[in-house]
Amino acid sequence: MKKVLEITTVGITARAFLIPLFQELKEQGCDVTYASTPDFDAEETVKAANVPFFPVYISRTISPKDLVSFWKLYRFIKSEKFDVVHTHTAKAGFVGRMAARMAGVPTVIHTAHGLTVHPGLSKFKKKLYLFLERFAAKRTKKFICVTKLVEDSLVEQGITEREKCTVIPNFAGPSYDPEKVDPARKTKLKKRLGLPPGAFLLTCAARLVDDKGLPETISVLHDLPKNVFLAIAGDGPNREKFTKLASILQVEDRVRFLGWVDTFDMPALLSLSDIFISATKREGFGVGIIEAQAMGLPVITSKIRPITDLLAPDSALFIDPSSKETTRAGILDCVKELFGDEQKRRALSEKALENARKYSLQNYRENIRTFIRSELL
Repeated sequence: MKKVLEITTVGITARAFLIPLFQELKEQGCDVTYASTPDFDAEETVKAANVPFFPVYISRTISPKDLVSFWKLYRFIKSEKFDVVHTHTAKAGFVGRMAARMAGVPTVIHTAHGLTVHPGLSKFKKKLYLFLERFAAKRTKKFICVTKLVEDSLVEQGITEREKCTVIPNFAGPSYDPEKVDPARKTKLKKRLGLPPGAFLLTCAARLVDDKGLPETISVLHDLPKNVFLAIAGDGPNREKFTKLASILQVEDRVRFLGWVDTFDMPALLSLSDIFISATKREGFGVGIIEAQAMGLPVITSKIRPITDLLAPDSALFIDPSSKETTRAGILDCVKELFGDEQKRRALSEKALENARKYSLQNYRENIRTFIRSELL
């Protein structure tokens, strides 16, 4: 029986994406253990997947504490004699892979859930991250990439070779189904939103930073009918800034800053929405877009990779996010187009559902099962 250690920086990664992986590994006869920073999401993952848990704090930024994390992981991996160490996300990916190689683990795998080295970084950080990623890649047997863009990025930046990469897309969980929404959660979200009768709801799910197109999304409310509202699921460093923007534009009474919405509550929120907007400037996968489509929501999103790789051209409305002006104009035009045309919304909804079926849990498990059998067993 192969002993496999799965490592993430924080629990939300595992809770959102990895429980089916843990279950598939167990069904294929592997002995699975999970390690991450101990938090609520890690605890929920352990309960759902029924796997042993090794708590180890891993900072999300480069820190002297990384040496402590490395040492704890090294000692644990060495003592348990794991056959496979599989890391996820940049920080756990580096610390975990270094500990695994020093402990002599024969098979080290890394899943790249997004772009570690991207245009938004300073020159210094780009050089540093590239050095660290290339160093870790030499000690990695195989990469799982969630999109073709991630694979292309790893290869074009000289991090690894294409032969070492396998593309396995993420998935929309079975709870993202219009027929399976929990009525109690829907009632709770409806009360929390506090919308008046006849409200038309736009929804975003994103970290509260500028490159997610949130300032432009908030600003379009000023030019839309008074019964159009915006719900933003997410939190981040710019919450106060965006709240102030809504106040300056005098639309604060039409914006709902919900903070981080639990993964179990998101289907309920989407079921109460009329349009989903993701005007992001960059993306690693965009699972929120697929989840919205799985709920049958018309989607307005950015015409960038990997989104255009994942979505059929007729399954969403696309905007140009190259500047603030094109982003705002694109969102406004698309919302206006859909707002007054229920038939067009219904047609887009049907195409969205059709596209989302490609990213079902069943397809994910089939892909990961093939990978396990070919690379681990």
